[in-house]
Amino acid sequence: MKVLYDHQTFSLQKFGGISRTVAEIIKSSRLNKSVEIVLPILFSNNIYLKQLCNLNYPKFLPLSTSNHAISAMFRLNSLYTIPYLKKSDFDVFHPSYYDPYFLKHLKGKPFVVTFMDLIHEKYGSRFKELSADKYIVERKRTMLKNASKIIAISECTKRDIVDFFGTSEEKIEVIYLGSSLEVTNNSTSQSSASKNYLLYVGNRSLYKNFSFCLNAIAPLLLGNKDLKIICAGGGNFNKTEIELISTLKIGNKVEFVRVENDDTLVSLYSNALCFIFPSLYEGFGIPVLEAFSCGCPVVLSDKGSLPEVGGNAAVYCDPDDADSISAAVESYIKNSSLRDENRRKGYERLKKFSWAKTSEETFNLYKTLI
Repeated sequence: MKVLYDHQTFSLQKFGGISRTVAEIIKSSRLNKSVEIVLPILFSNNIYLKQLCNLNYPKFLPLSTSNHAISAMFRLNSLYTIPYLKKSDFDVFHPSYYDPYFLKHLKGKPFVVTFMDLIHEKYGSRFKELSADKYIVERKRTMLKNASKIIAISECTKRDIVDFFGTSEEKIEVIYLGSSLEVTNNSTSQSSASKNYLLYVGNRSLYKNFSFCLNAIAPLLLGNKDLKIICAGGGNFNKTEIELISTLKIGNKVEFVRVENDDTLVSLYSNALCFIFPSLYEGFGIPVLEAFSCGCPVVLSDKGSLPEVGGNAAVYCDPDDADSISAAVESYIKNSSLRDENRRKGYERLKKFSWAKTSEETFNLYKTLI
């Protein structure tokens, strides 16, 4: 069985959940003799293609982060993909994002599309940055209408697709994601900080709800002499965040750590008092599995897919309620038994998810279309 993937996520992302998911599936395909994945790309600045798949594509203006550069790379890669589509030497096509440029070239071949979330549909009116993309909702609608099958990464995402677009449930297959962190004795022992810290990982903007969360836990930070919060990845603090930290008088309580490799991330999870994920909405939430794999207790928002992923192994909070966030975090600060209990539950919960399972279920779905 030959499956043709396309460039889209690898043109748009240097790193991120979508491109990591596709890269993990490509990596797994090499262990499955019944599946051959073809990925025609001219240029990509994505880190996972090299790290996970050992694919060395030429970089495109690697020092530029401008939308013009990304758009130019996207167009070039699309043009490069079209001859592969026209040749029709594949069984199933799997685009890696929502641009339907390929539709007129498919010649009746089946295609599968993965939906990660419906963040633009649910929160576009609340965050102007999301509503700035004026094409994505209609593109999603086109994909849903024409796809042979749709993969949703959670039951939450599946429900949202049905509710917002009226898509038939029978057309949607739920396939969960996995965690890529490899935990070793070396990675868990190299802590750069004391264990008396809270951990926040990744993007802090918009629906991720970081600033509201920081307001909520500021009294806890000020009331506990040695307690601080570490923000791992997501870029340096911006002007608004710096001003907020100053206003809250917690400048000595908030630390940014650049994540250069997975060992750094594993160490931070492994030595944290707890991991906080106060997002207003997630289609899945890979960081939850990362925390579980490192034995890190988690505080999760009770919105979106997070309860579906976290199960009984987390303390939940209402991300729109400051008191709820504060109480959830404080429950870990005051109760070491709860931390230990949820570490154990996290390890058990993690057994339900793996990239091997994600890939196997994806390949089985392809086979139903041939």
